[in-house]
Amino acid sequence: MMAGMINESAAGTSGAYHDFLINVVLPHAGVFSHLVAWGETLTGVSLLLGLFTRFGGLVGIFLPFNYYMMKGSYASLSGLGGLDAAAMALSSINLALPTGLIWGLDGVLPWSRLGRRSAGET
Repeated sequence: MMAGMINESAAGTSGAYHDFLINVVLPHAGVFSHLVAWGETLTGVSLLLGLFTRFGGLVGIFLPFNYYMMKGSYASLSGLGGLDAAAMALSSINLALPTGLIWGLDGVLPWSRLGRRSAGET
């Protein structure tokens, strides 16, 4: 199933990403399917718990960007309004803002307080 989906997606791409799909991903489809599943699961758990949210936001941009490139929709205007572009935009919020410090586990970790100093300290 994964190989068929990659073959269909590779037909809509060209250039270096097409070569990457055909020469690297397709021969190792089983490995890449497990990597994608683990990446999505760990990113979701990270953002849900508020733990390592900036890294989760970075991975949350990287994964949909690869889907976006695989579909070849970057060349059309309608591709900019798709779910992959929306997921990248929403994940950039977690990358740019300290979302896990207030309601997440990032706020209780000792190394998250290193950058924040009280007004009385110099």
